[in-house]
Amino acid sequence: MATAQMALLGTDNVCTEFVLYSTIGALAGTFHERFTSSPRASAALNYLAATVYAVLACVIIVEAVRQG
Repeated sequence: MATAQMALLGTDNVCTEFVLYSTIGALAGTFHERFTSSPRASAALNYLAATVYAVLACVIIVEAVRQG
């Protein structure tokens, strides 16, 4: 009985991952097409990415200083 339950749980996990990653892939493809066709949108996305990385770097620096 436990083996069947584990097999069912594994099957459920694989199906859920397939649906999730397929959706993420489809959305990423649509997002890529939309933002690479427009130079202005691409520049805005680059500025957004740079801002996110800068904020994350600041958080890491602050945490490192607090611990040291």
